[in-house]
Amino acid sequence: MKITLLTSILLSISYCGNAQDTLNLRYGAMSYDARSVSYKDSNPKEDELLCKQAEQLMQQKKYTEAFSNFSKAIALNPLAKYYCKRGACLILQNKYDEALTDFDNAITKDSTYSEAYLLKATIFQFSNKTIEAINLYSIAITINPNYTDAYLMRGLLYATIKKKNQACDDLHKALKLGSNKAQLHINDLCGG
Repeated sequence: MKITLLTSILLSISYCGNAQDTLNLRYGAMSYDARSVSYKDSNPKEDELLCKQAEQLMQQKKYTEAFSNFSKAIALNPLAKYYCKRGACLILQNKYDEALTDFDNAITKDSTYSEAYLLKATIFQFSNKTIEAINLYSIAITINPNYTDAYLMRGLLYATIKKKNQACDDLHKALKLGSNKAQLHINDLCGG
């Protein structure tokens, strides 16, 4: 498995920028101080606090501790997003089968949680299960028609199986949705 590229994709999808920017993008109004894991929110729920701490630990590449915090958050409140985050943590520890189980649990909890399909597809993609990965990226896009990363990744997979038109359509859609990465691939695959 191409773990370096897989790790890069996971970090760019789930944890882009610095911790403060990522948390602000993901959680909007909740004010979070990444340095001290203190909240200005009046009474954060324990599961949310554990999840935030786990994200911080992932930024520090302390995956074992992050996994533990995600597991505690799931025990308190088994949300799809917590399963996905723990699954991403498992991928970064090369525990792909366990990660797939977490993504399946996320889908069971919330079949409309598009990130679960995208992350599961990422594992399939790097396990050379191209058609399965394309199908999962397609489900993510059906759920969220503006899912930039799903269009980008599906487009790249279409290119690997010589479906240039579909690849270029997806890459152009990803570019239109704001993916700077798509432009490089458009230049290479679609002639600009």
